[in-house]
Amino acid sequence: MSAREQDRLRRRDSLPVLPDSYEPLLRAAGLRSTLAFIRHYGGGEARFPARPGPDHPMVRLLGRRVVAAMRAEYGALDLHWPAASDYLALVDARALRQKGWTVRDIARRLYRDPKTIERYVKGVRAVGVRGAGVQRRGKAGKPAPLPLFSWGG
Repeated sequence: MSAREQDRLRRRDSLPVLPDSYEPLLRAAGLRSTLAFIRHYGGGEARFPARPGPDHPMVRLLGRRVVAAMRAEYGALDLHWPAASDYLALVDARALRQKGWTVRDIARRLYRDPKTIERYVKGVRAVGVRGAGVQRRGKAGKPAPLPLFSWGG
């Protein structure tokens, strides 16, 4: 087997990882706040403000202490934050699987191949009631649509 083929197989079987540029934020804010930051600012440019107000979006996501620490780390630079969409898909797939979703439903929700989702959720067990993986049914026995957004109401 050639080195190129070995490299291709290694990449195919690996799981997505959080980009290195998020490491300082992860250390300062923790995983939950870092994921919220990625969902809000990932894939774009962002700068940590020098004197943010209490209603500033970064303060609401991370807290004043973390924003100040990140400002000290990065200064006034406009930074490009990677989207990390594959890593977010991994996190979301595992959370949905724990809620009892089937691999097929997760794949449809996250726009990923079912084989990819199987790799992401390998070893994750559904928690909850018996039959948690059974798909909900809507009118006339048709599958109910997947909830795509949480409107908070």
